[in-house]
Formats: sequence, C-alpha cells, structure tokens
Amino acid sequence: MKTHLLFVLAATLCCDLAWANEVTDYLIGARGGNKLPYRLSIPDDYSKNTKDYPLLIYLHGISSRGSNLKIGAGPSGKHWTEKFIIVAPQCPAGQTWWQAPPMDNMRKIVEYEKTQLRVDDDRVCVTGYSMGGFGTYNLVHTYPKLRAAAASIFGTGTWIKASALKHIPFWGFHGARDNRVQLSGHQKTVDKLRAADAYVRFTVFPKMGHGPFGPSFNPTLCAWMLAEKRGTPHNYELSVNDGTRTKLLGFLEPKTVHTITARAPDQAKGEVFAGWTSAGGSAYKHPTHASNTTTHPVKSKGRFGNARALTTTFTMPANDVIITATYKIDSHKETCRDHNEENSNESTAS
Repeated sequence: MKTHLLFVLAATLCCDLAWANEVTDYLIGARGGNKLPYRLSIPDDYSKNTKDYPLLIYLHGISSRGSNLKIGAGPSGKHWTEKFIIVAPQCPAGQTWWQAPPMDNMRKIVEYEKTQLRVDDDRVCVTGYSMGGFGTYNLVHTYPKLRAAAASIFGTGTWIKASALKHIPFWGFHGARDNRVQLSGHQKTVDKLRAADAYVRFTVFPKMGHGPFGPSFNPTLCAWMLAEKRGTPHNYELSVNDGTRTKLLGFLEPKTVHTITARAPDQAKGEVFAGWTSAGGSAYKHPTHASNTTTHPVKSKGRFGNARALTTTFTMPANDVIITATYKIDSHKETCRDHNEENSNESTAS
C-alpha cells in the first residue's frame, strides 16, 4: 500500500507541477476519482505556451483488458504524441467497449481532464483498434455531441443510428483478409453512414488480415484529424499531380481558396503547359502497404481561377478532389528541334 501511495503521489506531482513529454499512468481512483485506469500523454511543448490542444481518445483491443495498465499509450509517432493530449483508458476484464459501464466511466475521465488541461473542446477525436474499433463507433453512437472526428481500425458499428451522426466525419480502416472481424461488417457500417449523408473515408488493405494496426495510424490520418473541428464544415482531401508525382496538399473546408503552382514545362523536350484538370476522389495511398481508399461521394470537381495559368487559385468543393497539371509536346517546337539536331549532325560529319 505504501509503495502504491508513493507511486500515485509521484505521478501527481510530476504532472501537476510541470507537464513533460511523458506518459503518466493513473490507477483507479488516482485522479478525479477515476473508475478506469488510464494513461495520459501530454505534448512536449505543453508547458511552453498557453494554447488549447486537441484531445484524442484511444481505445485498445480485447487482449489488453484488465487493470494493470499494460496497454498502449495511444498511436505511436511524434505526429500523434506532439500534437494531441491523449487519453488511453483500460477496459476491465470481462467487459467490452460496446457496454455502458466502461463507456460511461471513460467519458467521465475525459470530462475531468477537460477541467484540468487546456483541451480544445471542439477538437476531441476518438480512435481504436479491433474491440477499440467497435468502441469508436459505440462512443459516437452513445455520445454524438462529444466528437469532432472518429477513426475505427478493424472494427464495425452496424448498430449505430447513422442519421444522428452525419455531423461527424469518419475514417475506417480494414484488412481484406481479416478473419476475426469481417470486412463485410465494416463495409455495411460505411454504407449505412453514407446513406445518411455522413462523410466517410474507407481504406482497405488488400493483403492484410486482422492487423498489424500500425499502418492505419499514419501521418495522413493524423493530419485529417487535426483539420477537423466540431461545428464547422467537414474537411476534404486536396491532392495535386504536377505532371510527375501526386502529393497530398491537405484537408480543407469547402469554398476554401488555395493557390496552386504547376512545375515549369521542360522546354528541352518541347513541352508546354496545357492547363489544369480536376477529378473527384482520393489520392491517398499508404507508402508501404497497398491500399484502396473510397471517399465521400463526388458532387463537384471544384473551380479554378484560371485553368490555363501555371499559378492560379482553386476553390475547394464539398468532396475529396485530385487536381492535375497537364502538359503536351508542341509539335512545331519538336520539328524545329529535330531539324536543328539534323543540321548539327551534318556539320559534325563534314
């Protein structure tokens, strides 16, 4: 008991006096009378400013249940830990994230941390893997006003009331070869949400089973969550192909005006800029795992300020979109170049 009290006291002093870039474990009753043990991660620069931070709720899978806090502290990587305050509760043994007691106790932890930390209440997100993926859908179903964005990793939520959730953007991930949580169940959840006009991105890894979950927690998902804010229009993907490669520019609200610039034409090849084109859809692809991402139904291709100019503006539509810089070979220049090369060769031969 003495060791336990010293541990709790040390953890409390460490966090309340000087927040550091560390994960702090709270056993039951150690902070705000919490009824679930949880891990709390604070960004490295928290003590260096006065800004509010987005909060991420991370729900673990079924094998991590218990009270020993042997769970992940949230998605790994600095793109997560240095951007979000992360709350990672532990579900009790014999219970699940789709049951009321752990859900209610988890919510109480979140509400308590809002009173203790500088949390941006309009930027509270949730994600989880497997059982936590089920829990992600259950959390937004149970508390639809709490969330700004939700990402379910290898989960499903066929029971949700989709019509009450169309204000929340979703991103689901699943392995096509998952034999523990069938892809078909997640697809039904996605279809149900889209039928209610909710915004959903859905990524399927064709060669993956029930994991690994790491590839889902990538910088692009992090950027998408950071872009979302409760009470504002959903943010949509804008990607650009400059004629050589496709690059994600970011996630923007509809009607956002973004300046774009194409690469200069290769004059040595007789290349000329032919203009900009656009098409609805997502260019997102995981760098190491082939993926298939379907997005919100396309309603518009957006609008260019001047589609013939190398540098112009693009007005974002209310769906994901890919814009492409197109080029062509000027036949007149190509003929002149070939003629000059022939003359040069004749002079050399003489």
